[in-house]
Amino acid sequence: MLSSDMLLRRLEARLAHVRSMKPPGVADAADIQAEFTRAALDVPRPPRVERFPLPRERVREKLRAGTPLLHGEPVVVDVQHAAELYSRLRRVVAAMHLSTSPVQSALIAPRQVVEAARDWDAPGDPGRLFGEAFVQHREHLREMAVHAAADPDEIVALSILAVGPSLRAYARAIGPLVPTGDAAWTRGYCPICGAWPLLGELVESQQARRLRCGACGWGWAALPNACPYCGNAGATAMRAPRPVDDATPTVHVCERCRGFLKLVTAREPAPAELLGFEDAATADVDAEATQHGYRRPAGAGFTLELSIPESEWAEDLASLD
Repeated sequence: MLSSDMLLRRLEARLAHVRSMKPPGVADAADIQAEFTRAALDVPRPPRVERFPLPRERVREKLRAGTPLLHGEPVVVDVQHAAELYSRLRRVVAAMHLSTSPVQSALIAPRQVVEAARDWDAPGDPGRLFGEAFVQHREHLREMAVHAAADPDEIVALSILAVGPSLRAYARAIGPLVPTGDAAWTRGYCPICGAWPLLGELVESQQARRLRCGACGWGWAALPNACPYCGNAGATAMRAPRPVDDATPTVHVCERCRGFLKLVTAREPAPAELLGFEDAATADVDAEATQHGYRRPAGAGFTLELSIPESEWAEDLASLD
């Protein structure tokens, strides 16, 4: 795992390259995502991960059943860390000169988020907000946003960004339990958290396509010529609509579900902390796909539910005495 300083240096180098090579709209989107990434890397401490037993036989059963490893487990979300990052993201948003550019609009959580969040003083709301964001229950987050008189899309975006480091920390902790190899996991969604892939990577040293999770950053082998979203493996699955240049990001599209997957070539896998930036830095590729009627699926591929940790059960029982 790279240190925050090393990640920041890599981020700045990539940002300079994007500014020099990409059109203004994409460079602006990359600038915005870079600010969010800096905010996450500047939090003084990493999120806490409370480990839970996950025997290898249980891992095998889950993977065979297509169940992400975090599902049904007593995960404890570090609410203090998420709240600290949320506050930093609010300051980033408040300092921005917002634009109506479609690319930027997809990345920005606007000012209304800041104003609405100030009104959230009911006990337990931060825990619920970040708990729902961790399991990617977007509809529940939207309900909270409506209650706070805020734009639901904006609340979803900011709260999910705030729990990103916690999701990545759990992925690093339990991800090594997932066996390597094409047959270890045959679903299109993430084996750790159930989110859809943000992009695909063709790593030069491995010469294999891997999918990268948009939530926790984990990577897993992509099934050859199969759509990760609908499972289509026929002639209409995941074709490139134009000739593929190994040096240029491209999209593969599925004619059955009209989904698209962005594919980038890299010397090594991108650090999980920088995946959001890499996605923004290639937003022109997404725009090309959406202009032709293709899309990324909304929500997650698998809806997580977490069990209640024993410590919380004990507290609840004690309160009844």
